[in-house]
Parts: sequence; structure tokens; C-alpha cells
Amino acid sequence: MTTTPAAPTTQAPATTQPSPTAATTAAATSSGSSLLWLWILLGALVVIGLIVWIARASGRRSAAAAGWRSTVADVYARGEALADAVRIADRPGAPGYTAGHWAGLQARADDLAQELYRLRESARGEGDRLLVDDTLTALRGLRSAMADEQAAGGAGGPGSPEAARVHGRLRAFENSLAALREPYHQAPRI
Repeated sequence: MTTTPAAPTTQAPATTQPSPTAATTAAATSSGSSLLWLWILLGALVVIGLIVWIARASGRRSAAAAGWRSTVADVYARGEALADAVRIADRPGAPGYTAGHWAGLQARADDLAQELYRLRESARGEGDRLLVDDTLTALRGLRSAMADEQAAGGAGGPGSPEAARVHGRLRAFENSLAALREPYHQAPRI
């Protein structure tokens, strides 16, 4: 028996094809990785947007607060100027008892009342609104006492009941002005 050599068998090299689950896992990993970065980017944009929004809102509130403080300071200065003018006009021997002078003081009081009404409308809270209302009430009382003294013609002079009423109402007005200014007034540093 003769044997013939066997023909070499050529085996095809084994090709490894990824299994369907391996392909899916690889695709999911690369896709999940890119989705993760997308979520991180989206989160960062939201955080940046919130920071910008808060900063702008804070800036608007700061501007409104600064405007409020400025208006309160202006009202305080005008109120003190009115109080000084009333005090000077009501001194003994002062020519303040003339009808023209009292009319000028009443006009200044009217202007201040209008400013106080505007301030009340722009009040930032109920506490501020109450302080402005208190100042308005005190100003009305002062104007009423001034009108009574003018109607009396100043005949009673500085010691008259009308003059005493003006002085009392003037003190109440100045106290309410000080209370309005107090939360926003900073004492000078020494």
C-alpha cells in the first residue's frame, strides 16, 4: 500500500467577527460618552445662564435701592429746609407772618408732599411705605397748623396757641423725617 501524501489542507485563517453584542456595547459606549459630554456642556450652559441672570437681577435691585436712598436723602433735605424756613418765619419779630411768605411755605410743603407721594408709590416694602405715610401725615399736620396760624394773622405772636401748635407739629414732622432717613443714613466715620 502506498500511501500518498495527503494534500496539505489549507485552513482559512480564522477571522474574528465581533459578536453583535460586542458591536452594540462598543457603539453604546462611544455614544454614551458623547451624550455624557453633551449633558455636561448643557449643564454648564444652564449654570452660566443662571449666574448671568442673578447678577443682572442683583444689579437692578442695587440700582433700585440706590435710587430709593437718593430719593429719601432728597426728601429729607427738602423737608429739613422747609422746617428751617418755618422755624425762621415763626420767630419773634420775623417778617414771616405776611400772607405772601406763608403762601411760599405752603407751596414748598405742597411740592414736598408730591415728592412723598411718589416716594410712597416706589416704596420697596411695607415698612418703607409706613415710614413715608407717617412723614406725609406729619406734613399734613404741619400744613394745617401753619394754615391756622395764618388765619389767625399771626396776631397771637410766638407765644400764641397757634404758634405752639406749629412748633409741636414741626417737631413731629422733623421726627418723622429722621425716622424715614434713619435706615439709609450712614453716620460719618471718625
